[in-house]
Amino acid sequence: MYKIISNVLLIFLVSFISVSAQSVEKLVKIHAISPASVSPYEVLTMDDHVYTFLNFSNEDSLFIDGQLQSELLKSANTFSNYETLIVSKFDKDHKYKKLGAFTGNRLSFASVKKYDKKIYLFIEVKTNPSIKYNGIEVWKGTKRIEYEEKWGVMIVMDNDLNISEVKAIDQYNAGFDGISFGVDRMYLFGYFAKTESGKRDTIVVDGYQLINFQAGSQYNKCRFMLTYEMSTGKVINDARLMVGREATGHDTGIDNDGNIFQMIRTINTVFYLEDETGEYSLQTLSGINKMLKFNKDGHLVKVIHFGFGLSQMSSVDFGSMVVTPGGSVLLYGIVNNRVGINREEIIKTHLPTAALVMALDANDLSLKWYDYIATEQTNNGMPFRLGSMTLDNKENIYIMNSHSITLNAEDKDGNTLLPGNHIYKYSRDGKRLSDFRSFAQFGEQFLLCAKGVDSLLIMKGVGLTKGSYDSLLNITNTYGRELALFQFNLNKTSGMDDVQKNEKDRIFPNPVHKDGLLTISSDHSIVDKNYVIMDGMGRILGSGIIDNTRQIHLSSYNLNSGIYFIQIGYRETVHLKMVVVD
Repeated sequence: MYKIISNVLLIFLVSFISVSAQSVEKLVKIHAISPASVSPYEVLTMDDHVYTFLNFSNEDSLFIDGQLQSELLKSANTFSNYETLIVSKFDKDHKYKKLGAFTGNRLSFASVKKYDKKIYLFIEVKTNPSIKYNGIEVWKGTKRIEYEEKWGVMIVMDNDLNISEVKAIDQYNAGFDGISFGVDRMYLFGYFAKTESGKRDTIVVDGYQLINFQAGSQYNKCRFMLTYEMSTGKVINDARLMVGREATGHDTGIDNDGNIFQMIRTINTVFYLEDETGEYSLQTLSGINKMLKFNKDGHLVKVIHFGFGLSQMSSVDFGSMVVTPGGSVLLYGIVNNRVGINREEIIKTHLPTAALVMALDANDLSLKWYDYIATEQTNNGMPFRLGSMTLDNKENIYIMNSHSITLNAEDKDGNTLLPGNHIYKYSRDGKRLSDFRSFAQFGEQFLLCAKGVDSLLIMKGVGLTKGSYDSLLNITNTYGRELALFQFNLNKTSGMDDVQKNEKDRIFPNPVHKDGLLTISSDHSIVDKNYVIMDGMGRILGSGIIDNTRQIHLSSYNLNSGIYFIQIGYRETVHLKMVVVD
């Protein structure tokens, strides 16, 4: 265990990390030239193709695999204040095939699902109800008010990024934001706001009337789920939930019995819930996350909330939900101190902040198993950056997170964990099977998508600045604003168990004076190999070649007190050594 005391780092040795160069395959770089920026929303596979969903600012400087996408983006960015959602298609070897660009005022990505060789993309646009695709308007709303405007639009695309359907509700603060598919049912999720205070409004979707529960304050949302009979396309039922104006639909999923699950994210505690008879009642549901369970015919059968009473609030925020074929609802997110379901404590962490993965029984939503990584409290920034959660075809679970170099981190059993990026693999019953770790810049975005077993698609930000280094990718940030899409194979890497046993490779003295001399002791052939010195953010501060003395003179690098990493390359492996400069 180690801690930072003021600016002096009192640690005596550290970690040895190895990353096999064979673990990263089919690497594609996506970058933008400043002042433009690019960040990932989602990555998915369909029919041996890979699709990425990116946010891109409206400067004409997006490159995919070195190819400038200028002509299309010039036609797409017809308004200077528009945001751009980029959808890209790659083949199975990650060769770039096609790009589509959605633009709209304050446009943002909501969610995406794939089904029957189609992509169901949900987009939100604010203030101006218009969406363009590759410069051509595909949707425009007419009903507007002065403020509180937001529209949720469903875009259906084929596997070659051609639009086949656009679906929206022509009313301010209304639209669709999620979808699920059963054997013979389709479930469409959405919301609409009250137009007038004191009035119970009615809207019509596909010939079906939806009525607000209450005649209270204007702008409150009524969330709904419409159940469609797929053979006829007819709406056969609706389930409604009255919430506050900021409530958003989160992940949705469906189990093998046809039950549907939805996570609602809102700070509101007062809800109007409708039962199977159509009656509704006022309930207090504390916590940010609320989970709803519906049966096959779309009736609400169970609601749980992750929290306690208002005087005993704990922060629980699940960013990912996956419903497994085996009958589990998997949740992954950030918690503070403890987790409660319906005001009853079920988990208490031994350190204040934790990245938690847990499984609930899909039948009664009781706790099946959980695991977490916990850190000390921080007052200047988040202790974790969470990636997404994914499931392979054998129901193994993969999660990814990174935790700060400045805080002690421990697993549920109290074992100290080294900082950096971690990919954890779990069996369907919650046993942690492996932990792959690499040093990389804390705080960069990353997304996971499973391919078979132990093979992952990863989309990840590469460093924060030009020249920074990410050992997970084994590449250097060349352009400054950069993403990488690649295939990562866990069974081709050196795992943490292998790394921890390698005690014959070391750098000393450690700690070392800023003008001191480091000596490298190794059983490997390192003479004439390159070395790189990086700071805690992964920025490269200097480099050189190891001579026969196997020594590195630090005096020429003007280092301050802190943690630094020495990267040494030999054979097909990159090795990092963490060094404390005193």
